[in-house]
Amino acid sequence: MTTLRCGVLITLLFTLAAGADDRTPTSNDDLIEFPSAELVLEQQQARQAGDAILSLFQTRRVSPKFDNQPLDQVVQQLAKLTKTSFQIDVRALAEEGIGPDSPITFNARKPQRVADVLDRLLQPLQLSWYIDGNVVRVTTAAKTNVFLQTRAYRVGRLLRLVVERDVRLPRSPSMTTDAEGNLQPAAIRGDMAAASRKLEEALQEATSGPWEQRDGEGGNTPRVVAERMLVQQTQQAHREINALLRTVELILSRPFGSAPLLVTETDEELTELTRMQRLLETEIEFNFTDAPLTDVTKRLSDKLDEEIAIDIEALTEEGIRTDSPVTFQGRFAAGIALSQILEPLQLAHQFRHGAVYVTTIAKSKERLQTVVYDVADFLQVGHSMQGLLQFIEDSTAGPWLNTGGEGGTQTEFPGGVLVIRQIANVHDEIASLLGGLRKTLRAAAQSPRTKESEFQTRFLQARSKAEAKAIERLLRTFVAPATWDSSGGRGLIGTADDRIVIRQTKAVHEQIDRFLREYQQATPVGQAAK
Repeated sequence: MTTLRCGVLITLLFTLAAGADDRTPTSNDDLIEFPSAELVLEQQQARQAGDAILSLFQTRRVSPKFDNQPLDQVVQQLAKLTKTSFQIDVRALAEEGIGPDSPITFNARKPQRVADVLDRLLQPLQLSWYIDGNVVRVTTAAKTNVFLQTRAYRVGRLLRLVVERDVRLPRSPSMTTDAEGNLQPAAIRGDMAAASRKLEEALQEATSGPWEQRDGEGGNTPRVVAERMLVQQTQQAHREINALLRTVELILSRPFGSAPLLVTETDEELTELTRMQRLLETEIEFNFTDAPLTDVTKRLSDKLDEEIAIDIEALTEEGIRTDSPVTFQGRFAAGIALSQILEPLQLAHQFRHGAVYVTTIAKSKERLQTVVYDVADFLQVGHSMQGLLQFIEDSTAGPWLNTGGEGGTQTEFPGGVLVIRQIANVHDEIASLLGGLRKTLRAAAQSPRTKESEFQTRFLQARSKAEAKAIERLLRTFVAPATWDSSGGRGLIGTADDRIVIRQTKAVHEQIDRFLREYQQATPVGQAAK
């Protein structure tokens, strides 16, 4: 009965959040059962207990050591270490052919967060965990996706920051299309309701889910009600959502064009990741001749005093031996050397679960990092969000889901914020790309501006309204593209029926004249040029 009531409560919350009309039940299946005050209090206490356990697991550090110990004994020891109740879903494990006596080997070099230890222990067995009230349940990944929870996130401050930013932008960063398919700014400035809708949409696009609307199953569409966002999702997804909202709000509170931020659950996690990245900049003398890969990683781990783990499951899937011979000599930064050692073996390294993981290149591309980029400074000088998205996809290695059917994603959040999910090296490309573009903008701002008297307004007539629009698009794209208002310049162009109005410098007008002459004299396709 409790399970039924929980489900009804979740459904009722989302019905109210969506502002749905009342509906008269037509059958017993449509009857709505209202939870009692005692049940609501019980659920609230269970959530608070679960939040306390999750907070503990994200901050407390342990250093367990297991040598071929059965899973049930490992879980029992973790329960004692953390003074927390654990349960193993034996039936779910049996359905996947996994026994509670499955052996586990794990030796932590130094104390690590409990959450990271659990992930590293269970991943090789393709298991996962979630918190149900005051109990930690160990089960299969499929089962964790069935257990949905509804949470309310405070987004009032985030939305107010969005509105404050949007009124400072010459156009809204949200873009729509008109009846003719042309991009138009969507006026959401000062509109909390519109900003809320955009946030609801963006949250689904920028997180892995699963979402019912996108994936066919999973959580319902998020709804903002009275400055709180109601979200029904798996516990893992809630961790992702909480981290993303936290990071987006931090970016929005900073000046336009601030440095990008990697999405992490806690400040401690970000500090730890930064420390490991800097550690790999340490120069080390390497002298390996046909040494097994396992020995190489162990010796490097000893020199750095850092966890370096091999993703044995991933290597086995690709038929790559963990004792593959390595020959490498010289003095290099640890990170550069590790990349050069691993690349010939079709391997790569990444930061995961508080350790440096050696895995296959294919697996490394499956695990995407989420980074929040502030692009409001580009929008402020006239760049469009659509143009920036295309610029990033065209100028980086990818792969991108939008262009290749798989890979990373880009999601526009309100307030001039871009959330990108990609592999680590592509994020490096993006940061470098946007940094270079900012330097160009600063240089342009410092250069002498064209005098107003040097601009001239001219009128052209096309053969039709459609041709006038086509010529406008061609001129913006192929003739001095950086000088038009859409790219931050001062040149203006527009159409009125079959007429084209152009305000540009004399030099650009001459380029336009040459372009139009060549455009009119173009050789028809299939005919030889004279």
